[in-house]
Amino acid sequence: MKLVIGGEFLISTRSIIRDFLLLTRAAVTTTAPPKPGAVIAPRIDGEPVWVLVAGMGDLNKFTDALATASSYLGAGLASAGCGLVTCGWPGVDETVARAFADGLIDQDAELEHRLIQVMEGQMTPVFAAGQLVFCKPDDAWSESLHRADVAILLGGVGGTQETGE
Repeated sequence: MKLVIGGEFLISTRSIIRDFLLLTRAAVTTTAPPKPGAVIAPRIDGEPVWVLVAGMGDLNKFTDALATASSYLGAGLASAGCGLVTCGWPGVDETVARAFADGLIDQDAELEHRLIQVMEGQMTPVFAAGQLVFCKPDDAWSESLHRADVAILLGGVGGTQETGE
């Protein structure tokens, strides 16, 4: 399952993400459809639902709309009990990861168990937190997809755009 949000927002970003979070819970667990505001349940094996969020890493193209969507998504995924996978880039990855980490503070949850950043080679993530996984440059994108149950793509070029297509 994936959610692609392009450069133009035709309907409210918050409603898209809220509906997506509710759909994710229904699709990944065996429980009945959730009530509004419900927390995403863990998978049957007890692990959190791991969500890969990838998107615009070019700060010259990182719009206010993408920043807002990224912040809301990171906080929402944290409060929903999800695990987050990113690739450590500036822009979407960094903003989602920081909002996610801020959201975990209230839960007294350990970031190392809920955030995975899969990066190319010896890249240093802009927000160095959580589990840092280093891969060969050609393997980083497929490894991040492999670690996720769901992918959400917010704008972007390169691997993000190719995955969306």
